[in-house]
Amino acid sequence: MRSTLFLLLGLLVSQNLFAQNQTINLVLGDTSWTSTYSAPAGEAPEDLRVSTHLRYVIDRLKEGSTADSLMTQRQHQIQLLEEYVQRGQFPVNEDYPGQRRPCFIDASGNICAVGYLVEQTAGREEAERINKRYQYAYIRDMEDEGLLTWQKTSGLSLRELEMIQPEYWNPRDGMTTEEFQDSVTQKWGVREIATGKVITRAKYDDIAMAMNYYHTGAAKKDGKWGIINEKGRLLTKTQYQNIHDYYDFLLAAVDDSTVHVYRGNGKRFVKCSFDEIAGYQEPYLIVRKDGYAAPLDKDGHTALPFEYEQVDWWMGRFRIKTPEGYGLLTEEGKVLIPAQYDELNPIKDKWIGIKDGKKYIFNLDGKQGSAQGVDEVYGYGNRFHDPELLGRSGDHYGVLSADLSWKIPPEYDTVYHYLDYHVVLKDGLIGYYNNEVSGFILPLKYTNVHAAGGNFMVKANGRWGLVSREGKVILPEEQDTIFALIPWRNTKYCYAVFTHSKGQIYSIESKLLTDTVYDEIKRLSDKTFRVCSGGTCYLGTYQADTLAVYRNEPFQHVDILYSYALVNDLGVYKRNGKSGLWELRKSYRDMVLVTEPVFDTLQTTPVYNTYLVRQDGLYGLIYGNGKWKEPARYKAYEIPENVGTYPYLLLQDERGWYRINRDGSRQDYKKPLE
Repeated sequence: MRSTLFLLLGLLVSQNLFAQNQTINLVLGDTSWTSTYSAPAGEAPEDLRVSTHLRYVIDRLKEGSTADSLMTQRQHQIQLLEEYVQRGQFPVNEDYPGQRRPCFIDASGNICAVGYLVEQTAGREEAERINKRYQYAYIRDMEDEGLLTWQKTSGLSLRELEMIQPEYWNPRDGMTTEEFQDSVTQKWGVREIATGKVITRAKYDDIAMAMNYYHTGAAKKDGKWGIINEKGRLLTKTQYQNIHDYYDFLLAAVDDSTVHVYRGNGKRFVKCSFDEIAGYQEPYLIVRKDGYAAPLDKDGHTALPFEYEQVDWWMGRFRIKTPEGYGLLTEEGKVLIPAQYDELNPIKDKWIGIKDGKKYIFNLDGKQGSAQGVDEVYGYGNRFHDPELLGRSGDHYGVLSADLSWKIPPEYDTVYHYLDYHVVLKDGLIGYYNNEVSGFILPLKYTNVHAAGGNFMVKANGRWGLVSREGKVILPEEQDTIFALIPWRNTKYCYAVFTHSKGQIYSIESKLLTDTVYDEIKRLSDKTFRVCSGGTCYLGTYQADTLAVYRNEPFQHVDILYSYALVNDLGVYKRNGKSGLWELRKSYRDMVLVTEPVFDTLQTTPVYNTYLVRQDGLYGLIYGNGKWKEPARYKAYEIPENVGTYPYLLLQDERGWYRINRDGSRQDYKKPLE
């Protein structure tokens, strides 16, 4: 479309929610891509965009946690997600041309990431049942008891499932035609994309193709607009002042004072003599007449009479405004909250009424809460449907329960939600409330708290200790520092505990796993760690409650290069001043030296599974299995920065420069002049 199309009579309208959406996820957008590649996704391959997003989310999930009783299930879900990414078979959005949409299971049987988790734990039949109702729905729109029941036992929150759920692109835009402009007459017509054959000659002053899912558009002739189909043929007369596309395939057109509302296929289903369309709030079109508003349903009937100054549809209720104030009605028009409030605003699944400067809290059914002294109310918790609200009374905060009474009294400087707990802060100290019942699980005495592996690492009076999630002291606050050495994805954690600058390794139950004392203990990946003592370093791992330190392979230094949960860990070691590769195999039991220590240096590159080495003053490339990709014959290298989506490596020999691309292909390269 070459000119700007119009607002209905210059009035406010809702933004078209079916507008083209290019991001990969509803919650995270394209953060996964920009964080990984420091560049826009552009025209990156679809499978790479999806897999990049899922790997990014997996890393985020590994940083999170859940209730101890669900920890094993959570670990299993993340392992399944890693398997799904490795498999690399993703569904196709076949029904929404030109936009990204979730797709639970496509026509070929390919299943989405969340669907795969359901399939592997609850069965294919359950996944297909969900797909029948919500094939292209977002998680937040799936009002399905079976799915919610599964989620509550999965170890993943609804917010995390939303983060996982990709939006898939339709590889077939679905359009076979396009607009064109005659260079002589400057008129517009429609032609086939594939052949260029003219379907509708250039006769329109302006044109807007594919304004909605049905590819219905609009064309202008002699100053008036009409509705056209994909081939450019008129479905209505050119008689309207302007035309606007609406969510849910609704197309509205205006001539003088009458509004005609069309279905997306161009068939008119209602002609009304109202004055304006104020917006669309599914499933209602809000219209105005003679200064009053009413909701119009899909059959063209007004659900409420034209007697309100304002009407909004929210959470299955109508918020209305009269000269006396705001109120709340059911869909049938029954009064839930009398229209007497200066303001009535939704917050999560509650309503906040304001009258004469005072705040009143109501549930969806209009029942008023019993909490007193509430000056302000805020959304609280991880999800929209979490029942609690954050309340402020004066300068202090508390938590309001689902029945709108004080669950945690307003006595604290700050209150926030974390995992299954309410964290309270007062005078610089931290305490934790149990989310299920009102009461401290950690008293208000700590200056720092970290949750890890079913326990809390706590700090008081400058010293660290370990406390269980039931409030039992595991290690007293007498340690220099404590940190989780192997994270939650394993059966149990282990911890590095330093006292007087010497470290030892403890189990989650505070059992000392080894008598050895180390100068350094450092986590390398979610499977491996490094321990050093007296200038000698060893690789270690902790699996199935068993600590393994590979003392048969001492190193000057050892570090991680690459970690993939279902495959291996790959790293670099140094011995006698030379570097080599080590690998921890899939069983997490066997550490092997992939190469002898023969390289002067060894480092990562932008090329997949390829590492840059220097040997006898020359550079070469080796694969992760230690075999040569490029022998050490190059005298210089460069890894350019800020090269966009696809980074590469440059190598120079006597003949000149070569470019090694991310996929490993090589080509001659002419460096630009400085």
